[in-house]
Parts: sequence; C-alpha cells; structure tokens
Amino acid sequence: MKSKRNVLIGAFAAAALLLSTIAITNNNVVEANTSSTDVAEARTITAYGEGAIEASPDVAYVSVGVITEGKELAKVQAENAEKMTKVTTSLTNLGIKKEEIKTTSYSVNPKYVWDDKTGESSIAGYTVSNILEVTINDISKTGTILDAVVANGSNSVNSIRFGIKNQTDLYNKALEIAVKDAKAKAEAMGKGLSITNIQPYKITEASSRNTPVYFESAAMDLAKSSTPISEGQLKVSASVSVEFSFK
Repeated sequence: MKSKRNVLIGAFAAAALLLSTIAITNNNVVEANTSSTDVAEARTITAYGEGAIEASPDVAYVSVGVITEGKELAKVQAENAEKMTKVTTSLTNLGIKKEEIKTTSYSVNPKYVWDDKTGESSIAGYTVSNILEVTINDISKTGTILDAVVANGSNSVNSIRFGIKNQTDLYNKALEIAVKDAKAKAEAMGKGLSITNIQPYKITEASSRNTPVYFESAAMDLAKSSTPISEGQLKVSASVSVEFSFK
C-alpha cells in the first residue's frame, strides 16, 4: 500500500510540475507578443500630404431678383410679379431652361414708422423680394444674361458663383498628388534618422474642397451693356494622412 501511495504522489507532483512549466511558457509567449506589438507600433512615421488641381469652370450660378416697395401690398406684389415674369421670360429667350431657374427666397416685409405724438408705430408700406438662382451652363453667356435680366426689371444681383460640373477626375488627380506629397515628407523625416526603407501602412483621406470664384453685386456696373465677367480658375484640393512603417 505504501508503495502505491508513493507512486501516486510522484505522479501528481510530476503533473503539477508540467502544468507549472506550461503556464510559465505561455506567460513568456504573451509577454513576447506584447513586446513585439509595442515595438511595431512605435516604428511608424505619419505624414500629412496635400494636392491641388486648377481648372477652368464650366458652369455659373447667378443670384438675381426683383425688389419692389410701396404703400399698398397688393400693388407692390403685382408690380413684383410683373417684373419677375419679364425677367424669367428674358432668361428662357436666351436658352435657359425652366429647370435651371429656381426660386431661392420670396418675402413680404412691412415697413414701420414711429409716431412721436402717439408713441406707437404703424405700417407705412411694404417691401416684396423675389430672388432666383439661375444655372448657366454656357458661361460665355454670363455677361449677356446679366444685361438681359437688369434690362427687364431685375434690381438685385447678389452674387455670381462659378463651378465645375464633374469634379471626380480632378479630385482623384489631386489625391494622387497628396499621397506623393505625404511620401516625400515621410522620406525626408526618415532620412534624418537614417531610415530608408519605409512602406505605406495606413492611408486616410483627410478632406476635400472646391474653392469657388465669387463676384459680388456691389463691384459690378450692371447698367453698362455687355457686362464683362472673368470666371478665373478654380482649385480642386485633396489632403491625406499616411502612416509609414519601417524596420
């Protein structure tokens, strides 16, 4: 009996020693992996890149409208509607489609006057404003269209905005430039530490924007015929953030 008991005790001791060895080995593996991950995360260079493409605009958006004032609201509204009808007719006569003419605001605002004797205010008249946004796909006609709407009763030209209809191809080219810019910056940073073998690890598209060209009405002499309009150049920009790994 004593011999069998000794054998069992020896077997349990051996098993306990084996489990302890396995546990120690597994702990070493986890620690090694954690250490390796920390090192890998530390061996990165992050660079920010920008790219831009300039192009000529191919569409214009013009804000035009009619503002009328008077004492009687019905007459003011009727005058406004009559002038706006002439404005829209002049636009369609120049090839602007109905779907390219959109009402952006219509407002009726009373005008008040203060009576010092009574200490009260009263309505002295009304202002009616009707504003349109016109899409001009043939931007060479922009000046002619402005002349036409002013000649037919428009007394408000708020702004002219030029744009590009399809920006996808231009934006993709700007992205390529941005990525190359980020790589060049990362290589320059790595060179200072004698790091030559860097590889892209993570690329993030940071932002994009189109810089429009605006013309304000205050700067335009719309009373002249053949109003000169220069559309200039538009800039399509892109930016990226790139992480590079190295050994």
